[in-house]
Amino acid sequence: MKTLLYEYAKNECDVFTHIDDANKEHCYRCIECGEPLIIKEGSKKRKHFAHKSNSNCDGESYVHKIWKKRIKDKFYSNSTFCIQYIVGTPCKDVTTCMIKKKVSDLKCNTYYVKEVDLKQEYDTCEEEIEYKGFVGDIVLTDSKNPDKEPLFIEIDYTHSCDEDKIASGIRIIEIRVEDDRKKTFNLDEHSLWMIKEKRSLKLRDG
Repeated sequence: MKTLLYEYAKNECDVFTHIDDANKEHCYRCIECGEPLIIKEGSKKRKHFAHKSNSNCDGESYVHKIWKKRIKDKFYSNSTFCIQYIVGTPCKDVTTCMIKKKVSDLKCNTYYVKEVDLKQEYDTCEEEIEYKGFVGDIVLTDSKNPDKEPLFIEIDYTHSCDEDKIASGIRIIEIRVEDDRKKTFNLDEHSLWMIKEKRSLKLRDG
């Protein structure tokens, strides 16, 4: 795992603070382990928070917490929460296509982008909710229909979603992230995967 330069910390009021908004007059603590952090700024590395001494904090839970907060903020601050994915349909001329007759195993499909606004299906976005014995990083539910199957959003920082969770049949979107960077949240720049549907996805800003 590459060295993580922390861009976020909690201030004295327990508020998430970005490094650009931090100054040395205040005290900051690690979002993951709670240890004191200091502000570092030099010519070789960008400005960042760092632990005061050697620490066993590996940053994995920290990155998960940052991204979960970003997803929740995006969900509740926008009127839509849209995902887009590519759908393939067989060519309507498959029975008369001369190329298909010559190449029998040819798969000729027409592709288009389908968009779904998840806010039309779900109105609640919470962290670490259990369903069918599994806990999702982020779980979307419908408060008006509590029996409706929820949607899990999983953060893939160091490892992908567990095989048991995938096999459960729960609807899951996985987001692959590299670190905690970016003050604003734009999922278009990250890779998403709807595990149950085996489709590549992206989340459109709305």
